Amino acid sequence: MNCNKKLPEAPSQPLWAVAGRLPLVAMVTAAALATAPFSGFLNRNREEALFTDIWLYAGLYVGALMAVVAAISLVFGRRVGSRWSLVLGWCAFALFWYRDLKELADGSFLKQVFPAQGLVVWVVATSTILVLVARLSRRSWFPTAAMCFAVTIAVVPLGQYSWFSVSSGDISGVSSSAGPTVVLEQRPDIYFLLLDGFGRQDVLDALYEIDTGPFVEELRQNGFVVADLGMSAHPMTWLSLAAILDQEYQALPSERGRPPTMARQIALMAGESRTHQVLKANGYHFVTAATTYGSLCRPSLISEIEECVNERPEVDAAILDAYVRYQLAFMTPLVGLSNSGILPGWLSSLWLQGPELLEDEATVGGKAFLARDVLDAVATVRARGGSEPLFVFAHMMYAHPPFTLGPDCKFRTRGVPDQSDGWGDTAAYRSGIECAVNQVKDLIHGVDSSAVIVVQSDHGPTLGRMDSLDRAINDIGDTDLPIENLWARTSVFSAVRLPDECQPSVSDTYAGVSTFTVVFDCLAGHPQIPEPGSSYWAWHNSRKVIDLTTQLRAYEASRG
Repeated sequence: MNCNKKLPEAPSQPLWAVAGRLPLVAMVTAAALATAPFSGFLNRNREEALFTDIWLYAGLYVGALMAVVAAISLVFGRRVGSRWSLVLGWCAFALFWYRDLKELADGSFLKQVFPAQGLVVWVVATSTILVLVARLSRRSWFPTAAMCFAVTIAVVPLGQYSWFSVSSGDISGVSSSAGPTVVLEQRPDIYFLLLDGFGRQDVLDALYEIDTGPFVEELRQNGFVVADLGMSAHPMTWLSLAAILDQEYQALPSERGRPPTMARQIALMAGESRTHQVLKANGYHFVTAATTYGSLCRPSLISEIEECVNERPEVDAAILDAYVRYQLAFMTPLVGLSNSGILPGWLSSLWLQGPELLEDEATVGGKAFLARDVLDAVATVRARGGSEPLFVFAHMMYAHPPFTLGPDCKFRTRGVPDQSDGWGDTAAYRSGIECAVNQVKDLIHGVDSSAVIVVQSDHGPTLGRMDSLDRAINDIGDTDLPIENLWARTSVFSAVRLPDECQPSVSDTYAGVSTFTVVFDCLAGHPQIPEPGSSYWAWHNSRKVIDLTTQLRAYEASRG
């Protein structure tokens, strides 16, 4: 036996052979670039979205990219694969860079330079960097440098999100400053009907040709005082509703600007506000009608004495899923291309159509409840034999996109319609207004005549597309200021039914932070007219806060 005979080498393992053909550094770079938009989205929307809400979309996006660059590398070799990994990785990132770059360009001098403004800037910037990446990809140092950059922009937002998740903790510990004690001499049931997106009578008449005059007159005949000049404290629900309930402005012009997170406002809306505290101290129990996605019916100081109407977490999850898909698509040019009819319908449906769950009649087209559900919940509480007065809060979304219900509050469409036109779809908005009017009437007719009832919107409609006000914060002070649009958004419908002796204390500007101050002053036995409120503009894409009260009132007066 020849022991010196050379044995054949064992074949290398297939897995390592494949790995050796892959440009791992460049692929990590591409994966990080494709992940960065999702981690950034998660951090920006950390009060509304969770990691579990986007992981599937991020996984599919990154996975598809990895499959493509792996195939290129295996077929054409490692060097070609490295170059294509960097190029395609940049393209994957730049697709979601569109909205940020467009807003930056539209708010600068570039809007006078380019005819298509942000779109052209995005194309030029993306193409320029793409050429640079393609040329630099041949340099030995570039893949490692690009990987460090890509991993940083992907990981840092995830770190910020993780820190927020750990530090924000349980919102039930957040409470409003209690303020002076209020002892109510009268303790009638109080109904607060928040009509989300319901425009003021003059706004609807002038800008939409929607006549709510008969509804307003019927309210007055039923003992309501309707404020003709009501204005919101802030133009976004999470600020304006918190301001109403806490009786304090939530964003003031200062270096600090708009609150960076919704944590405090969510706590206020859920039951920690001054209004909730005063009512609880005076022996009130609570009935809340809204979706939990709307930041209500959450754990709070009133949870043990609160009845929630039609709690359906699966509906909330479905609505959130549709919202996440749409917001992700909104970061890209795809929504604009879809609205222009360039993209095929099947592609647009990936983010513009909602789940079949929203067609379930029990979900009321995603609006969660009708007036009869609120009245049934009140009857259930009364059937338990308690004599405590009730504070009934109903967050009515019928006049807010998507407009899934017709005038009779029956389905007007199947699935979830395109939200990009928002309140610009006049016919759909009219249906939502009529549905809301019918629900308010049904609820008023179903409650005791001694009840105090507040009917108020958190903000008005947005003229045109949903994103039409994104540039307003930069245009304030310019001749391009969309004052009519700002006026429509900040003008709110506002009406209240109080005991007869208190009606003179309701001014034409009744709304916002004085809403429950007026109610409590009345029930405490010393009604008085508060100072007119202000309207502080704060928007989702900026931390700036600007007092628009004087400009809005001047514009309002100029309309005659």
